[in-house]
Amino acid sequence: MLKQYLTLVLFFELSLEAKTQMEPRVVGGDRVPITSFPHSAFLVVSSKMGSFVCGSSVINQKILLTAAHCIDSCVNNCKGSRAYAGSANKKAGDRVYFLRTMIHEEYSRKQIKNDIGLILLESPLRLGKLIKRVALLRKPPSTRLATLAGWGMIDERLYIYTDYLHSVKQNVWNFEECKKKIPTIPNGTICAGDVRGQKYASEGDSGSALIVDKYIQIGIVSYKRPDISRAIVIYTDVSYFYNWIKKNSRNIYCNYV
Repeated sequence: MLKQYLTLVLFFELSLEAKTQMEPRVVGGDRVPITSFPHSAFLVVSSKMGSFVCGSSVINQKILLTAAHCIDSCVNNCKGSRAYAGSANKKAGDRVYFLRTMIHEEYSRKQIKNDIGLILLESPLRLGKLIKRVALLRKPPSTRLATLAGWGMIDERLYIYTDYLHSVKQNVWNFEECKKKIPTIPNGTICAGDVRGQKYASEGDSGSALIVDKYIQIGIVSYKRPDISRAIVIYTDVSYFYNWIKKNSRNIYCNYV
């Protein structure tokens, strides 16, 4: 059974545009301004295993929401790890370093379950037109259409990456519907993708937010099963983990600030 995270591996001697060995990006997307997705933040995660890039979302001035697999290698030492926010150009946003990270206590990289984590920043983000908080709801609106924005790969066949934020519309399937397509998915997940198989998350998009109604986050890019479909992406269900996010956002801030 082949499971594929959508993280992008970096090597210190290569540029951000280098070919990767793992997979996620927005394939078939359109270039968009940061004002369309001001909650989006680009991550460069440094650890003993190397460096990785992911996406994340702003939940307040000091805390970002992302996938656990983006930060599990640097939970105890994230020196050099940083976030960029406020620009569609991933190299031009405001740079803020990580202070602390937290992943779900029952996260499993092998089984890819409970794939959710928080990042506490060293200094607060400057909220405004270019950086805004995403909305998290215990019961988000029911919808069949959502939007994903990220800095991942834009052409898997030619291994083309981009410095600029791209977005795609995605059809959403709930857990029961998704399980019919991919029987092995864990609880706390939803699926989304393009019915024509042309527009979807890819390498570098892990941790990015799936959004409805412009600012309500319903999912976090987790992984996909390319042996079943490259266009169906499994997302961590944000509403399923609403209480965890609320509780641990408070804990990570109060315990380390």
